[in-house]
Amino acid sequence: MTARLAGARVQRSRLALGVGAVAAALLWAVAAAAVVWAVAGLFDWAVELPIDLRRTLRAAAAALGAAAALAALWRAGAVWSRRGVALWIEARTPALRYALVTALEPQPAGIREELERRVAGARWDGALSRAIGRAVMWPSAVILAALGAVLV
Repeated sequence: MTARLAGARVQRSRLALGVGAVAAALLWAVAAAAVVWAVAGLFDWAVELPIDLRRTLRAAAAALGAAAALAALWRAGAVWSRRGVALWIEARTPALRYALVTALEPQPAGIREELERRVAGARWDGALSRAIGRAVMWPSAVILAALGAVLV
């Protein structure tokens, strides 16, 4: 029963973190491209850039955006495994005392019940929300700064 409770909670957390990681990766892609476009736009405004260089900068923006997205997905590596998410949760919820990671493994009935109580009483929704919020906040801020530079 514990493995089911713990596994279900870890799976929901993994899904939330995965959605956050993909959203952050997409935002970082847009942010990286926006920064290149903003800098290129400022240079083009100050000194008219040749059309070939503009095309090259568009391609560079797309390549940098793709690289930023891949880097963000790679950085979120723990999200892609159930054990990695459980360890991530354990690091942010000390009250679990490794009950969650242990509960994912087969256990004798008596131990299973104790782990179930500990996992059921633990709350990590706040840590989950903060992590997802931070993951999308920074690239969003970069996008807004780049858009501000373009508007100037």
